[in-house]
Amino acid sequence: MRGKARSNHGWILLSQSEDTSKTARRNAAKENLSDASLLEITYALPAPIEIPLLDYRFDHETKEVAITILTEPGTTYVLERALDLVPPSWMPIVEATIDMDSTFELRASTAGLNTAFFRITSPPEP
Repeated sequence: MRGKARSNHGWILLSQSEDTSKTARRNAAKENLSDASLLEITYALPAPIEIPLLDYRFDHETKEVAITILTEPGTTYVLERALDLVPPSWMPIVEATIDMDSTFELRASTAGLNTAFFRITSPPEP
């Protein structure tokens, strides 16, 4: 922390609703307005789950995309679709939990869509 924290005995930042957008919180120090304190937050993101992609196909007749992946037992896989990537709004299309090591094909229709983006996710276990 920068500045001189003479009478500053710490601080806490609370938010009443994390789901409400545009509710920024600010920090200010009235002890020294020209050299305000600085909050540094260090965090670690969980490691991304790598899902081995074996094959990707598009059938022009049926307008279906087919994605084949290598699976692990007891893992849930979700095929998601976004119509735009700025900002992406991913919608779940297909969800499957696999009971054994195998390959698995996830299919989704693209009929009526000019553009679609797909990804496969595996939600973390509770």
